Amino acid sequence: MPAGLKTITGANAWAVDLKRAAQSVGPTGRDNCGNCHFYGGGGDNVKHGDLSSVLYKPTKDVDVHMAVDGLNFTCSTCHVADQHQIAGSRYDPMAIDPHGTGKPGEARTTATCESCHSDRPHPIAASNPLAVLRGIKLNDHTNRVACQTCHIPEFARGGVATKTLWDWSTAGQLDNGKIIKREEYTQGDGKELHTYLSTKGDFEWGENVVPYYSWFNGTVEYTLPETTIDPTKPVEINHREPL
Repeated sequence: MPAGLKTITGANAWAVDLKRAAQSVGPTGRDNCGNCHFYGGGGDNVKHGDLSSVLYKPTKDVDVHMAVDGLNFTCSTCHVADQHQIAGSRYDPMAIDPHGTGKPGEARTTATCESCHSDRPHPIAASNPLAVLRGIKLNDHTNRVACQTCHIPEFARGGVATKTLWDWSTAGQLDNGKIIKREEYTQGDGKELHTYLSTKGDFEWGENVVPYYSWFNGTVEYTLPETTIDPTKPVEINHREPL
């Protein structure tokens, strides 16, 4: 192990004790998943905006399922897996979950809201007729509107920003032959983030970001090496088909 080597989180790296690792196999925790997935794309919360170090000990306003003062779920509570074939993978997206049962303990190969909450999640068993009507009308939405539309109105919460723009075309600038590194964005937890790197280009950041809403039929088209593009326009790396 070379002296001074760092992990992706910036912590000091250490040599892996393979014997100890083999003897300590057990159920996964947030640390197992988070060490890679919270820092995917080159930094904390960079890749998706909803997976960050905040999820190690989130509050209810960040994640109601994983909140340490709430349900205290781990990632694998919902994202069940077999040989790292993860339920809810982005490679197997679902516009609607036809297998959701709402029954705890049921075997499932998907990780959607319906998997636990069913496709009729809003209560209608109430003595107040208005409350019953409210539940019925809310449940009318589930065949067309994703749960996240209402229940995740913002992402990149909890003080850790996500990268909203990455312009590779500006990479390569130097200052008298030296690499440029500018940090001109301070996120909610006080950490300064780079806005320009000679090796990667310009960046923009955001917190409490309101999602872009669009219809989706469950099909994703990936841009492949053989895909014909128009170099005069932005290229969508992953294109979701409309409903």
